[in-house]
Amino acid sequence: MKWQGDWHRFSGSRIQVGKGGFTLVELLVALMIVGLLVVVAVPSYWQMVHKSRRGDAMTSLGNLANAMERGMYTNNCYSNIITGTQNYSNMSVDTYYQLSITLPAGTCPTTYTLTATANSNAVLGYTSQSKDSDCQTFTLSNTGVKTSAPSTTECWN
Repeated sequence: MKWQGDWHRFSGSRIQVGKGGFTLVELLVALMIVGLLVVVAVPSYWQMVHKSRRGDAMTSLGNLANAMERGMYTNNCYSNIITGTQNYSNMSVDTYYQLSITLPAGTCPTTYTLTATANSNAVLGYTSQSKDSDCQTFTLSNTGVKTSAPSTTECWN
């Protein structure tokens, strides 16, 4: 190749020497665009993650309700199978919710209310289900009534 000042020949085309790359302004603009996308996308992502984990509460309450009904069939009374001899787990299937049973006072309860409360696991940090501000608790009664708090409109959907 023959040197020709600021230009040189390379495979038959002319390339200007020292004029390649990006300027600092171009890099800053690209970083600002990426930062803006992250600011918008990350909260939406976590909202969808929390929404998908609500199924854990619904599944676990359904399983617990089935176990309660089996106990009613056998004993003609409901019992607290979490603290009783059956040793049913007080955590949901994927451990995003803590389960509890509320029975009325008496020797042979004939009603119950099951509750799943979002678990605030410090190990999970931001991914903790307690960050789900729409659906902190799910409840299911022996008659099949489903409620949730603080939002009551979309949690069981």
